[in-house]
Amino acid sequence: MTQHSVQNEIILITGAAGSIGRELTLGLAKRNPKQLILVDFAETALHGLLLELKQVAPNTAIRYFIDSICNEAFVTHLFNEFKVTTLIHAAAYKHVSMVETNVCAAINTNFTGAKQILDKAIAHQVARFIFVSTDKAVNPQSVMGRTKKLFEMYALSEQKQNPNIQIHILRLCNVYGSSGSVVPLFEERISKNQPLIIRGKESRRAFVQPGQLMPMLAVLMGGAASGVYIPKDYELLTVPEVANRVLESFGINKEDYPLEYEPLFSSEKENEELKASTEMESTACTGSLVLVSNTKETLLDSALLLQCIRSAQNYRVKEAQSLLERITSE
Repeated sequence: MTQHSVQNEIILITGAAGSIGRELTLGLAKRNPKQLILVDFAETALHGLLLELKQVAPNTAIRYFIDSICNEAFVTHLFNEFKVTTLIHAAAYKHVSMVETNVCAAINTNFTGAKQILDKAIAHQVARFIFVSTDKAVNPQSVMGRTKKLFEMYALSEQKQNPNIQIHILRLCNVYGSSGSVVPLFEERISKNQPLIIRGKESRRAFVQPGQLMPMLAVLMGGAASGVYIPKDYELLTVPEVANRVLESFGINKEDYPLEYEPLFSSEKENEELKASTEMESTACTGSLVLVSNTKETLLDSALLLQCIRSAQNYRVKEAQSLLERITSE
């Protein structure tokens, strides 16, 4: 993705101040797009991002909004006000344990809010929609993973019916050092000389580095076919290996630092996966990403979906969770 390739783009980024949204926002701002439209519900985080943008890209045209993607009037205003060409949807509730006890909020934001954004993008003829998903959407065990899988299913079904928009699903794993990863938690505890808590001694997680995100985005904005994409290059690490790496960055030998082991939460899997057993990798070269396609057709039950949405909106928690599990189960 060159400076020229984005200079005519009006790019809307939701969740712009989150760990992934921030990295993409800063990277895009340096490439002189026609306009960046930033949306985030977190006032302090967005303020911090704007201060960074003044330093790294003072001449980039930026508009920013503190509001929720669940606010229909706000979303309608966005698309009426700006002729968006590319939409990067990174807004979501992502902390697995917190989402597990906030089922309705997760469905309302991670699915219904995302659906609203995509529906408006299609209606307003946005050229490209990029959805930041997660490996936890593969054979999901958690509420967070299920909400992400549900929107993957919806986005793929909408792509079939709307060929004029390119819908890309970027299914990421952990971003090393991001606010959602275990790395900053370890760093904080080391700075306070507190024991590191290791949950899942043998559990393995896939990691990419923050610097890999912009090359991945370049693939998707560079004319890649619609579909689900996963990172080509990632690193598999156990949680103790991550802890050891963080300790080494502080110049500490792991044998000299206290570690405490706890079991995984019931909502967490021993090993996350980037693709399902029914998904096949494409042999086509796509740079830093691999396109995967499902050999098993997944049908989305629209009646159950509507029932799930309404249950979440009305905070019928058990019903909403039961419907979510039913729809997203293989």
